[in-house]
Amino acid sequence: DGIEVSSNDIWHLSIIIDAENYNMPSIVMGDAEVAVYESLNYNNISGIPSDFNSMVIADNNTFKYGGENEVLTYDMTVHKVSVTNPEFIYILKYDTEMYMAFKIQFIEYQSGITVLNYNQLETD
Repeated sequence: DGIEVSSNDIWHLSIIIDAENYNMPSIVMGDAEVAVYESLNYNNISGIPSDFNSMVIADNNTFKYGGENEVLTYDMTVHKVSVTNPEFIYILKYDTEMYMAFKIQFIEYQSGITVLNYNQLETD
């Protein structure tokens, strides 16, 4: 079962309705390092890629709707939200009480549901 957290809790990925941007769904990355990979195969990733540190996106706000690295986009011609780049793999790494990393692939957006794959990665 999932647990709902408040913005004051520790969290690393959230899907929100952005009231400041026409109530668009938006992916928000929390206090974590996130790198984006365009050409890796999700199934072949078992650990953090060796070039992770050089691939980290400096500003996690760019993943929100309208940002340079937005995950969900809105097509005004057909009035539909979709995943901007469903082939992209996001590696999310954080260190709160213990160091953890995950691989994430956003597959599709269907009737208000964001479909994604995610798995924890091996860490050394």
